[in-house]
Amino acid sequence: TRWLAVPGVIGVALWATRGADMTVDTDWRLPFFSCCMVLWSVVFLKAIRQSCKSWALLWGNEDLELLQTVRHGYQGVLTKSPVTDLVQLCDPPRSEQAMHYAVSALVTGVMLCVAFGVMIMSMNFQGYIHGPNEADAEGLEKNLSFFTLLP
Repeated sequence: TRWLAVPGVIGVALWATRGADMTVDTDWRLPFFSCCMVLWSVVFLKAIRQSCKSWALLWGNEDLELLQTVRHGYQGVLTKSPVTDLVQLCDPPRSEQAMHYAVSALVTGVMLCVAFGVMIMSMNFQGYIHGPNEADAEGLEKNLSFFTLLP
């Protein structure tokens, strides 16, 4: 919480000192504050890691082995590790991973098309999209051939 106090005070000061006609979109100081917050977060993470290491050293458990647990439901291939000579679960071969990625991309693309279609139909039902020959049609509705398919 001490690490959050300084950025919090600076953020409140920026909010309190902005003019009545200035919004979040027009305040020239906020991009600089945002960049400083990004840098601050990197320093914060480094400091937390260093603090954790120093506490581990202080408590005498810096040499404990990292316990690795296999995620529930992980399906890997049993292979012998060239480093430890122990049998362990490894990722499936690249060809199998590529197939899974292709199926995932296909399903994602189909679902995006479904979502796009539902959005277009919703906009059409609400009256935001007009046919090319209607009086309210303008811009792409008049010139783009896709809208000629709409009723």
